[in-house]
Amino acid sequence: MSMLGVDISKDTFHCCLQRGEKRSEASFENTRTGFRKLRSWLRTHRAHEVHVCMESTGPYWRHLAANLHKAKIRVSVVNPTRTAYFAKSRLLRTKTDAVDARMLAQFCASERPALWEPDSDEILSLRGLLAYRDQLIAQRIALTQIVQSVAVGATLLKMNETHLVGIAEMVKQIESQIQGVLCSDVTLSRNAQLLQTIPGVASLTAANVLAELPVHRLHSAKAAAAYAGLTPAERQSGTPCVRMMWYQLPRKSSVKLGLSGAYHEPTLKRFAAVD
Repeated sequence: MSMLGVDISKDTFHCCLQRGEKRSEASFENTRTGFRKLRSWLRTHRAHEVHVCMESTGPYWRHLAANLHKAKIRVSVVNPTRTAYFAKSRLLRTKTDAVDARMLAQFCASERPALWEPDSDEILSLRGLLAYRDQLIAQRIALTQIVQSVAVGATLLKMNETHLVGIAEMVKQIESQIQGVLCSDVTLSRNAQLLQTIPGVASLTAANVLAELPVHRLHSAKAAAAYAGLTPAERQSGTPCVRMMWYQLPRKSSVKLGLSGAYHEPTLKRFAAVD
């Protein structure tokens, strides 16, 4: 079986195809056209059985992974921290797109990482709605800050208020659609209700956690906490240093619900008061 390492960025992705001792490399645009060219390139090199490996860095890998999975090609999406340690073990000092793609092909051949499965349509819808809501909230904050920090005339103030009203209405519609998605799936609905039994967790926080936390791959509370970045990793060799390794969005939601619970929930308030 051939191994394909893919180093992906916003606009392009670099590929390294490894077949035994032979290597072939190419770059493509991170678009549907680029995806088609990649599959054609694989056919040209007679790579009929291929295992693709890429890192879960940012959102840029999602479309390529889904496209390859739909084409019945094996895909693994791995934690970049894991591949970084693999690169260190190989004493790799240079870091370029080509070197990273080569390293990922070697990692795939050596480690045979688990295959990636796409999220359900409900999770994809939930993630898109939540991302859109976040953008609307950011716009609302920016418009409010402009009025507070800059002297504006009556006409501009009225336009700003109209814009804010429109954003508020759109946020309300998005939140209604989020609730609709949660209610449309039995498992999502049950998990959302379970999450909301935790003090400080409301429906939007539950939706954020469900959209970003891969519960089908995390089989324990410890694994979920580590994925969300809530468990520190201590280094006791040499100068002690406590570091956090996390995926940003679940941790962001967890921190927010912790702050909310510490403010409103009497039991959590006592924990927050302890130094």
